[in-house]
Amino acid sequence: MKEINLKGTGLKVSPSEKKGINLIKKSDKNILGIGISTGGFAEVQMSLKNKNEKIIATTIDKKGLTDTKKYLKGSV
Repeated sequence: MKEINLKGTGLKVSPSEKKGINLIKKSDKNILGIGISTGGFAEVQMSLKNKNEKIIATTIDKKGLTDTKKYLKGSV
């Protein structure tokens, strides 16, 4: 799995994010993330783990949304 480089972002992967990402099975096709944290880091990592998953993530944090878009473009 491709890792997202968080160096210089001030973000850290929480133990619960790591654990949650590792619990996802290849057979899990739909994931709903409510109130994404760290700019959607966990959700982006989930999408990199299995390209066949459909991930819906919600947030009301504009900075988090901006950060997520950067992760998806590979600019972070």
